[in-house]
Amino acid sequence: MSSGIQDAGLRWDKDVTSPFNKLTRRVYPKTIRETFAWAEELWMHHGMYSQSISSAVRYFMTELDVEGDDLDFRSRKVYLDAIAENFDMIEELAVIGDDFMAFGNSFTSIHRPFLRQLICPRCSLRAPLKHFKNKIKFENCRFIGECASCSYKGQLPHEDTLLPKEKSKPVITRWPPQFMRIHQHPMSGRTKYSIDLKQYDSLSAPVLRGDLIFLEDTPWEVVEAICKGSEFEFANDELYHMSFPVAACSIPNLKGWGLPPFMADFETAVLVTMLDKYVETILVEYLMPFRVFSPPSAGGSKDPMLNMNMKDFVGSVMGMIQRHRRNPTDWNFLPYPLEYQTLGGEAKSLIPVDIMEHFEMRLLHSMGIPPEFYKSSITGFQAAAGPLIGFKMFERTWQHFANQLNKWATWVVNKQGDLLSWETVRAFVKPVSLYEDPEIRSLKMQLAAAGKISEDTALQTIGIDYDQERKKLLDQEEAAAEEMEERQRQMDNQMANVQAVTVPGPGQQVLMQEEQAAMAAQEQQAGAPAGAAAPPAAMPPSAGTGGATGVGATIDDLLTNADQIAQELIVADPLTRRRTLSDLKHQDEALYAQVKARLSELENQAATQGVQLARQGQVPVQ
Repeated sequence: MSSGIQDAGLRWDKDVTSPFNKLTRRVYPKTIRETFAWAEELWMHHGMYSQSISSAVRYFMTELDVEGDDLDFRSRKVYLDAIAENFDMIEELAVIGDDFMAFGNSFTSIHRPFLRQLICPRCSLRAPLKHFKNKIKFENCRFIGECASCSYKGQLPHEDTLLPKEKSKPVITRWPPQFMRIHQHPMSGRTKYSIDLKQYDSLSAPVLRGDLIFLEDTPWEVVEAICKGSEFEFANDELYHMSFPVAACSIPNLKGWGLPPFMADFETAVLVTMLDKYVETILVEYLMPFRVFSPPSAGGSKDPMLNMNMKDFVGSVMGMIQRHRRNPTDWNFLPYPLEYQTLGGEAKSLIPVDIMEHFEMRLLHSMGIPPEFYKSSITGFQAAAGPLIGFKMFERTWQHFANQLNKWATWVVNKQGDLLSWETVRAFVKPVSLYEDPEIRSLKMQLAAAGKISEDTALQTIGIDYDQERKKLLDQEEAAAEEMEERQRQMDNQMANVQAVTVPGPGQQVLMQEEQAAMAAQEQQAGAPAGAAAPPAAMPPSAGTGGATGVGATIDDLLTNADQIAQELIVADPLTRRRTLSDLKHQDEALYAQVKARLSELENQAATQGVQLARQGQVPVQ
């Protein structure tokens, strides 16, 4: 990965200093592994660098969409719902974008969950690996254990079964680029990918020591490669490699690898790290000043140190300092004056803040990151977000990045589609400018109102999901209909209550019938010819002793009188009823008994009638 200037035949006279003979060229990475070491240093230990890249990457994280030749609106929703259920695609795209920009490479694969079972060769018992726990050992890439059914001891073969589709939630695996190996043909572009599992110790070591979690979830092909100590080669289309484009002159040296974008200004990256080291030294040495007390600089016979040795002087000063720390308001006395000095503390004047900011901005600018992403200025964002040309220029500068994200998203969606037997589609992240440009948003809303485009397309530009809003409208209409039904039900209940109050009871109905009959008889008698005998007038009910049980009274008279009295009392207030029954009991016990019995019958009839009316919905049930 050297520049090759000397190999090109360029020579410099010994009296002329070569511009290529400098420290940054001597530490320039010679291999892709050294490049990754520098990339990790910048990403892990320089917050402005990593945060600026993350901000620029997340600028493109808008919304995932899919399209296909035979993909209608409903099928598209099914795809997007299934993708959202299994993956957080925006978050996955963001972290993969970080890897791509920080290391120039991103390696991902899809891990499909499976169930690993052990089989007893004697009784054919099958049980998941996790059920054996401490009863098995993993030695020489074999499971050695005891069968819980037939007590067989020895090797237990294994069998891996993919979980059902409804339980199989795929997982996106990110592979560390420093352990990857690439073998690429420079003309056809055909590439083989493998990983050095011996160096990938965090995966291989737990497998070799028999960690149950790693033995359950690691594909057996990977386990075998770990046991053999060899590299594991990925099958075609099982690994996706995002690589940062490089110049044609770097292809022979890189051999399929992408180059991190900071390598285009590697010298500045070195200077930034050197400045950080320089600032660290200044902060350690010069940030906190230290204080010094000394005797006064007096000469001759007036020097107080002529009568005191230095040990007593130090003891007196230290004692004064200790007393001050215990009680800052205390008074302190010394028999001689002191001189006070502070050494250090000039870190602020020594730290080259302007120089550091200059080189940091230079490095980020060389990577195509606008200043607003590393200045974190709201006003700066607003100023940059004003003209549409600013968005489009940034998007075009990073067009390769957006294209790589779309290709990766398409690969992931179709990998899941293979698992669920879907048709091939194309996935993409919607362009940011479509959301940010107010003119485009207004134009789309007008086209939707005119019926030229769908409402879904127009509403997406302002961040509204048409399908979700349509469901909300239906829910709103259903809630309004339920509220209207509840109000109508309450009004019906009120009307039923009014009718129940105004409808006369059974006793009142009998009295009203008798009154109507008496009035009819009177009208008939008034209209009869002269000399005709008038019908006998109806006797009013009486509770006296000379009424129903008097001389000549019959059983029918007793029952008729009792019925009339009961009809009157059934509609009377409780106080009147009690007084009438009490007087009747003292005057005529036989009539009292018949009235009580008839009252009980009328109350039972009223209760039965009320139940029937309630069942018919004419009287509300309380």
